[in-house]
Amino acid sequence: MSSGKVWSEPILKDVTELKFSNLKVDRRWFNKLLEFTESLIEYSAGRYPIVQPLFRGPIDMAASALGPDKLCIATYKHKEDLAVFLDFCAQTFIKALKAQADLIPRFHGEYSCMYGIWAPKPICRTQADHTVLISPKLYEKVFLSHDLTITKAFDYTIFHLHSATIHIAEALVEIPELSAIQVSIDYPARAFSPSVKELLPILKKIHDNKPLIIVWACEREGEAFDSRRTNP
Repeated sequence: MSSGKVWSEPILKDVTELKFSNLKVDRRWFNKLLEFTESLIEYSAGRYPIVQPLFRGPIDMAASALGPDKLCIATYKHKEDLAVFLDFCAQTFIKALKAQADLIPRFHGEYSCMYGIWAPKPICRTQADHTVLISPKLYEKVFLSHDLTITKAFDYTIFHLHSATIHIAEALVEIPELSAIQVSIDYPARAFSPSVKELLPILKKIHDNKPLIIVWACEREGEAFDSRRTNP
């Protein structure tokens, strides 16, 4: 993993390398997450809420393990193996978040998340950034069911999208268990994104069906900024 980056080196040459009967979580990292959480709770001493850190969804976890190119190939050549691995990723996500949520205390009677949203029960935030590589049809066929597994496991779930991955929003708004959709506006950053004007119809559709959280995350003067803390 590169310093200052979230991208990791692939650990698999091919999804068929996996011995699915032996798939298991490395408890050392799992326990370290809980250890960090306990330390944050102790340090906060009730002064501020402890929230879920950034968890990557099943497609992002698979892309991290395989690399984006091998992931795309697997969606066509190794569908069954990929489905088993994606299910493992989804179940790992759920187990990790539920274990962390069991530790996190209420803050003024409720729970929060990184977007400052409040709920009477713990909030799940998930994402599918690597859908930028695939079509809406392929997402629905191969990956959506695993995101549904996560969404249905929690009372409140927020799905994080980028404007560059807005093409899967049509499928997400149809999920009754999904509590809200958050969209980070990438335009006019280097990553492909429709313009804000082009985004308005789909943002309206989301807003008509779900609570919509918009975060402006484009680049200005060479630095990323967030409209929640910086006025454009």
